[in-house]
Amino acid sequence: MLCEERFFCASRQSPPTPTPRCRHTPPARVCYDAVRAREWFGSIQPAVIARQLIVGLMLLLSTILVTLACSPPPPQAPDSPKAQATDLRRTAVAEVQLIIANKSTPTPPPVPTATPTPTCPNAIWWSEARSHTGETRTIQGTVIAVRPAASGATLVQVGQAYPDPTGLAVLLASGDATTLNGKNVCVAGRISLDEGRPTVQVRDATAVTVLD
Repeated sequence: MLCEERFFCASRQSPPTPTPRCRHTPPARVCYDAVRAREWFGSIQPAVIARQLIVGLMLLLSTILVTLACSPPPPQAPDSPKAQATDLRRTAVAEVQLIIANKSTPTPPPVPTATPTPTCPNAIWWSEARSHTGETRTIQGTVIAVRPAASGATLVQVGQAYPDPTGLAVLLASGDATTLNGKNVCVAGRISLDEGRPTVQVRDATAVTVLD
């Protein structure tokens, strides 16, 4: 540079008016713009760099968080408590979904319990006596209670006590039957209905066979 251009670039002041001493007019405006540009870039470059670094760190952090959120959980041992709890929860959810979809598993019917055969020959149980009204049968059952009846008779209640209509009433015309209480007995006679209960009338306690 020559004349005022050298002075202007050194002092960074507004360009002076060219004087006749200069051999040519210096590019003062170009020098002035270049200096101002250097000053502006020098002041703004640290802020731009800092902002770019912050944006880059935020992008990196977001990428790490997304990767952690989308990555599958670590495998668990099959016998660990957490894995067992997960399997149990999945089973319960599947059962609830089946119920909601009206596809519940049908409950198997209960297996009927076989009724044991009475010990006495050709006997029926006391609970079957009502179905054999008018027949002469041997009936087996447990004596529930013994109490006096009218005209000096004794009432032996088998299976269920009075007034339950399902029990069997054995009416003894005479004799003491208190020793029969709580015993498993068999009694033979004609079955009739008396006050809505199946009833068998016998002469005395000798008509009653004690099993145990």
